[in-house]
Amino acid sequence: MKLLLTLGFILITFASQSIWVTFSPVLSNVAEELGVQTALVGYLAVLYPLFFLILTIPSGILLDRNFRFWLTFGSVATFLGGTLRLLMPYSYAWLFSCQLFAAIGQPFLLNGFVPFASRLYEKKRALMISIMSLSMYLGTIFALATGYYLYTAGGVEMLIVPSAIISIAGILLFLAGILLIGQDLSATGFAFKIRDVVGKRDLWFLGCILGLGVAVFDSLAT
Repeated sequence: MKLLLTLGFILITFASQSIWVTFSPVLSNVAEELGVQTALVGYLAVLYPLFFLILTIPSGILLDRNFRFWLTFGSVATFLGGTLRLLMPYSYAWLFSCQLFAAIGQPFLLNGFVPFASRLYEKKRALMISIMSLSMYLGTIFALATGYYLYTAGGVEMLIVPSAIISIAGILLFLAGILLIGQDLSATGFAFKIRDVVGKRDLWFLGCILGLGVAVFDSLAT
């Protein structure tokens, strides 16, 4: 059951990052089909870093309080964002709403890496964090590398099909694992105070570097 949960989490993470930059390789083409300005399609990608910035600390606190529930929340939100796009793929308002679901779910997934590995793979914690991080990067690379070819093969619908399929597979495995696993997923004793974290200058420095990097990536990707 732990394997099902892990595979599901990996696929959902992959799908999440794929959803993030789905339209980035073909922004102008998609904007023309949707009948909106190119910048508006670019804003779909901007939602991800924006909501990660807003929700990263709250999502971490909520995960610590009820890890099972909030990790499931993030996975389901990502699933909805990835699959509901198929219902109205040529409505910008609908695509924006779906992107919003996925953007809200992302912080719960990424901030779930460490507690997930700590709770389920204590002896292989570093390896599991690396694997989950790899799935995150591969999702982004997949969307950017295949976007143009998928679009030329079948337009907007073909562009969003892969992330939808991966989202469905991921949520089925995840839910099966989370419902059947017998292991306790409650807190493992890690504790910290917000003021202790906020007071660390090196974390602020690294955070600024990361934020600038994501902003540059978003700009270049679109």
